[in-house]
Amino acid sequence: GAQQGKGVGTLHALCALQALGSVGCIAPQVFAGYVRDTAHYVNHVLLSAPIDQATASAALLPMELHAGGPSEPLPAEVDEEGESVVTWGQFSAIASAKARALKALVRGCTPRVEAATHISPDTALVAEALFTVFENLMDVDNDMQALPPSSPMDIALMRLMAGKGTLRLALRHDTRMPNSTYCMLSLVMQDPVLEVRSEFAKALLQHVTVLMAQGMRTHTQQSGMPTLSAGGWMPSKYAAMLPLAAVDPHEPNRARAARALVDYVIAKRRAARAAAQQAALITTTSATSRGAAAPQGTAGAERQQQVQELPEFMLPYLVYLLAHHPDFPEQVALDAVASGGLAAAPPALGGTSTHQQLHDKKPGRPQVQQQQQQNKQRRAHSFQSNGHSHQSGSLSLSQEGGGAGRQQPGREEGEEEG
Repeated sequence: GAQQGKGVGTLHALCALQALGSVGCIAPQVFAGYVRDTAHYVNHVLLSAPIDQATASAALLPMELHAGGPSEPLPAEVDEEGESVVTWGQFSAIASAKARALKALVRGCTPRVEAATHISPDTALVAEALFTVFENLMDVDNDMQALPPSSPMDIALMRLMAGKGTLRLALRHDTRMPNSTYCMLSLVMQDPVLEVRSEFAKALLQHVTVLMAQGMRTHTQQSGMPTLSAGGWMPSKYAAMLPLAAVDPHEPNRARAARALVDYVIAKRRAARAAAQQAALITTTSATSRGAAAPQGTAGAERQQQVQELPEFMLPYLVYLLAHHPDFPEQVALDAVASGGLAAAPPALGGTSTHQQLHDKKPGRPQVQQQQQQNKQRRAHSFQSNGHSHQSGSLSLSQEGGGAGRQQPGREEGEEEG
């Protein structure tokens, strides 16, 4: 298969990975026999491949980051210091190949619901390991030394594809996602590169819409009577990331996130009301068939409705994200505020110019390196204090048990994915 291809990053290997991903979607029982080998190839062969092993054939496959088609690379420029400045869309051939390989692997690990109601143990193990890999790739403080060589634009591309891959994996493996990965995923909404934030926000909105549609599918009770769900708790878990766009310096991003948040609240409340009305109708029909007095109205059903069906269920997730945010004030700063002092405002995102954002984060600047080290220490301490381990800088799929024993906010122990 892919491990015996014509070369790393070649068209042959990418086509083989795409084919394997399609097999995983429609025939997961077949892909389960190859999932470990495919994951090993993508992680240990392709991700760590240097650029001199890539062939020009990979450049024939431009990354399709927009719904309207592939993004055409823009001409390179030179800044005032005489250094080359890359623009969005100027990805190296090997970076595009790596991103496409990860996308194919994720697709194979997320079979369609109608194709498989249960996930094979091998696929589940690879999915758990992929969450750890994506967490490291999404970390803006990760120097990506395991992906040689990497330009700032290639690193931004990998962060975007890791964020999208995490969303795709969550469709079938949400219960296996570590809490630290969930928090890192939310930080993609505040990525220093404008295009990464914009493209990820679009993917997040689509993800919430799909979760709403899946949760509202009618199902049959043991009595044989169809019931309607309001979408469940999963849409609220990811819709809680939308408020993080409030500090985005790009006004269209802020406006789109705010509009999407309002639309979600309205849609979720309408769905909850419709589910409550149907539940009341079923109760009335059942009571009438037994000769008992039928309850009046839907008020009782609405009062008995589970809280996770309401849009307010976003709040616990949002509080959790803010409490684990790198810019969350330290205890010393909170004590200073309590004693009447003033705390420094959290740092804002960079300017709207992609060039300026990349320029501000060039490696080698002491203040940037110092801030990155502080963020890593604060994030590691935050998760260690909550009983979670946060590993960074490693891209090994051999790290097992990433999601084992980690309970998400609002989730009952032992609950399976939809």
